[in-house]
Amino acid sequence: MKIYPAEGGVNKGYKGESMKTIVITDRPIDLAETEERTFYRADKLGVVPCTGCMTCQFQTPGRCVYEDEMKPLCKAIQTCDELIIVSHITDGMYDLPVLNLLSRTRPLEKPFYKKIDEEVHHVMRGVRKKTATVVGYGGRTPEENEMFKNFVRRTVYRFNIISLRVFATRADNVDYCLSLGENAQEDEDDE
Repeated sequence: MKIYPAEGGVNKGYKGESMKTIVITDRPIDLAETEERTFYRADKLGVVPCTGCMTCQFQTPGRCVYEDEMKPLCKAIQTCDELIIVSHITDGMYDLPVLNLLSRTRPLEKPFYKKIDEEVHHVMRGVRKKTATVVGYGGRTPEENEMFKNFVRRTVYRFNIISLRVFATRADNVDYCLSLGENAQEDEDDE
């Protein structure tokens, strides 16, 4: 997958409408909530972790058995133009609250597969193409930060990402990474 810097600011999305941005975070960040930008605090939502029952794939396609706050979030991820994820880095992956949210997006996948960049991935269920910015903070070592960036690159296919920026940084540098616009370099690593 070719990775391009995402543009900053409010862009025009599909058919000239305002671009919708979804922000999933596990901490307060310095971005204003607007009509175009909706925040989901992973650590504040009452979301049941995915059990891997696969009911959303086979018995009730596209619908999870749990009726909680994930239903509107899945719809928002499906239709947004930009996805921003901010998470503490834990063992080279997202921290548990963010990981729980993202694992519950299985209803967005069909039980069919296709080959993308020599890897096998699920076919998506009507997910709009989007740009993404992922900021991981608090990694303990440079190796853990690199593992996080590789993990993100390998898991973005499920959200139909066409442009990705990944940052592994210090906790006090998260807002700076989010403020970077089109001049951001791919895979910033600020330690």
